[in-house]
Amino acid sequence: MLPRLTTFVRRLLGLTGMTEVVLGLAFWTHHGLGLLPLHMAVGMTFVLSLIILAVLGALTGGRGLPLLGSALAIATPLFGMAQVRILPGRGHWAVQGTHLLLGIAGMVVGDRLTRSIRAWRAPIPAAW
Repeated sequence: MLPRLTTFVRRLLGLTGMTEVVLGLAFWTHHGLGLLPLHMAVGMTFVLSLIILAVLGALTGGRGLPLLGSALAIATPLFGMAQVRILPGRGHWAVQGTHLLLGIAGMVVGDRLTRSIRAWRAPIPAAW
């Protein structure tokens, strides 16, 4: 069951992540701004997928990657919601770029978590 769940969640993370990048780039070029609620909903699915992978990674013995995945899952939406108030004006592209990089980092960490989970082997119980 663990391999199937991991595969499903990883695919969901990839699909939502790429959707987020496309929507984000559209917003960056001032297109489709009415789709911001969709961007936020898809983003929450992305974050939940990353959290599930982090939990699975922690349950299979990981420490660093699950913590990093959890931190990115918290930081990315918080930064995204706050970005309109950070550095308004000509330098705002740096804030948008940082939000994009956080999301891409989440995709990379999700991929690494998936590899770590798949490589895990359950301990064999000792015989009586």
